[in-house]
Amino acid sequence: MPSSPAPAGSRRLRALGLGVLALLSAVACGAPSSSTATATTTGDASTSAATSESDGAGFLTLPDAGGLAQCDPGLQDCPEGEKCTPYAADQGSCCVDSTRCAPLTGELGPGEACTREAAGDDCALGLFCLGKSSGDVGPGICVQLCDVNDPAACPGGACIPFNDGLLPLCEAPCDPLVQDCEGADVGCYAVVSGEQFICSQSDYDEGAGDDGDACYTIQSCKPGLACVRADLQEGCAAERCCTPVCELSGDGSECPAASEACVSPWPAGEAPPEYSDVGMCVLPE
Repeated sequence: MPSSPAPAGSRRLRALGLGVLALLSAVACGAPSSSTATATTTGDASTSAATSESDGAGFLTLPDAGGLAQCDPGLQDCPEGEKCTPYAADQGSCCVDSTRCAPLTGELGPGEACTREAAGDDCALGLFCLGKSSGDVGPGICVQLCDVNDPAACPGGACIPFNDGLLPLCEAPCDPLVQDCEGADVGCYAVVSGEQFICSQSDYDEGAGDDGDACYTIQSCKPGLACVRADLQEGCAAERCCTPVCELSGDGSECPAASEACVSPWPAGEAPPEYSDVGMCVLPE
């Protein structure tokens, strides 16, 4: 790997020409940090994102959740006295993969501690009790669900359709190079409703989450790393592995593998201004 980075225009990832980062589908979700909850009107700290691999775009794709939607959590279209809540159809699964109408039994507000049970939770209408993983039962924090078709749904943030759209949550942006999220075990992770990094609770296993380790959710890597397809990395033995997020204007030292370079996940000239210097360590063209 060269000691100095290639010109920004040449840092293009192979197979990237189809567009921006394609988003994740089956990811664990974790309770938000206090700063995120405030900034997003109730943000979450770790989640799963919502696009499939079918179009081949980008290099942050994860498999489809394959869920069953009986109602719309953003629209809350259940009968009076009920609320639309995401849930894990397979009890014990890490992540929600379906939605259903459940009795409205609580009035807890955004950011309040809550309890999730198999049948629902004690958060108010339009909120979801999010634990360390979205499929968990037990303690969590009430976070705001949102309508992805409403531009005003999340003041100061964005409505991101995690888990194939079954878990749409308001999220605030963060800087992956600075890692400016607050709270214990919270990192700035890449998701993709196209162009965003969000604060999310880390959820990597003990002894895992480092460069080259297998990953399956956006937060199964340590903060400062992203979960990227194996064919774009050196020596990744799983479908996806963790790789460092890097600074395009840096000297390349953030990418330890000699064959990898710091590459923008967006086509040339299409990165959002706030992420114009953000890259990931991958095999270059």
